[in-house]
Amino acid sequence: MTFVPLFLPRRRTLSTFGVFATALGHAIVALAMVASTAAAQSTAQATALSLGDAARLAAKQNGGVDIVRSRVDAANARVM
Repeated sequence: MTFVPLFLPRRRTLSTFGVFATALGHAIVALAMVASTAAAQSTAQATALSLGDAARLAAKQNGGVDIVRSRVDAANARVM
């Protein structure tokens, strides 16, 4: 009489490892996002800005404003 197993052990396939790797990757990314957000919040200081101050800060930090300003200066130089 031969031995017949009641169940066959499930083989781990590449898709099983792929699902595990994807879940692990998502967990690592989520942890990194939480850590970076916490670090950014702990180093930044809240400052009250008026609407005018916020507009000036945005204009200073925006590269598009510099490009437009240089085009206006070039156009004014041609007119004069």
